[in-house]
Parts: sequence; C-alpha cells; structure tokens
Amino acid sequence: MASSRNAARRLGKPTTKGNNMKIELEFTEQEIDLLANTLCPDFASEQPYRFEVPTVQFGNLSEDNPHDQTIQKFVSEHDGEAALAFVGDQFLVAKIYADWWTQKLGKKCHILWCTHGEEWAVWVPESYEELAV
Repeated sequence: MASSRNAARRLGKPTTKGNNMKIELEFTEQEIDLLANTLCPDFASEQPYRFEVPTVQFGNLSEDNPHDQTIQKFVSEHDGEAALAFVGDQFLVAKIYADWWTQKLGKKCHILWCTHGEEWAVWVPESYEELAV
C-alpha cells in the first residue's frame, strides 16, 4: 500500500482549474520521437481537404471549408518550414507530442485529424530536416 502511495507522489498530483486538469509528465526528445509513427515534410496546405482541425470554431470563419481556412492561417504564419508527425488514433498521444514540441520550440504546434489515414497528426513549425536529425 505504501509503495502505491509513493508511486502516486512521484507521478505528481493532478491539479484542476475550472474544467481543465493539469498533469505533469517528463519526456526526453528520444521518448517523444517514439510517439510518432511517421514524420514527413508538411503537406497540409497542399491537401487541406485531408485534414480537420478539432478546435475550429465555425462561427468566425467565412470560407466553405473552415478547416482549410484554419490550416492556411497557421501555415502562413511560418515560412513553409514545417513537418507533420503522424501519431496514431489516440488524441492523448497527439496532445503530448504537440505540447512537448510547442514548449521546446516556443512556437505553437497544431493537432489535426487526418481523414485519409484516420489518425492524428501534429503540425510542427520546424523543418522536417531539423526534426529528423
């Protein structure tokens, strides 16, 4: 019993604020890399019909395809230097991957749903060549 309490302490106690919960986990870059099953140069702007943005708010978008407009917006904020990391069908894995790279790069990473492969992808504003090293 005591060992399970100690393990819970080592993992950190989840904290809540409103409807949000914060859980702290530590990963090395090598461990984060294991979460992605495929890493490739960004092609989201070339195939926007393939992706959906789970956080898109339809009320403030005027285009026929609000996902396309959202993708074009964050792609345009970076000079075409980005990569896509495909991480499987579990949202939590995509969230961990995106938050880790956002913190490391100091640039916002975006979670996308790939309708073609039916899995989550993370758009990372860093060149594929830099991430693949």
